[in-house]
Amino acid sequence: MNTQIDNVITNLNTLAPGIDTQDADFIVNFYNFLYNGLKTDEEREAFKLGSLAVFAEAGKFRIRSVYYTFLFKRAVKRLKEADA
Repeated sequence: MNTQIDNVITNLNTLAPGIDTQDADFIVNFYNFLYNGLKTDEEREAFKLGSLAVFAEAGKFRIRSVYYTFLFKRAVKRLKEADA
């Protein structure tokens, strides 16, 4: 797996556990911190879509979750193609 995808997945894995346990202000600040730590716009886009998928799943919005997961997978595919 390439480094760009690793960075995105690592950030998503870091963000996800706090969604149910932290307050909204903390999550927003932590999201912004992780988002700004990514180097490329492609990484940021994939992280944004992955985060939306995680938030939708946590909020029990199944259709939204599926939609954002689809977009996230497409963004990851673009990251792989850009690296090739």
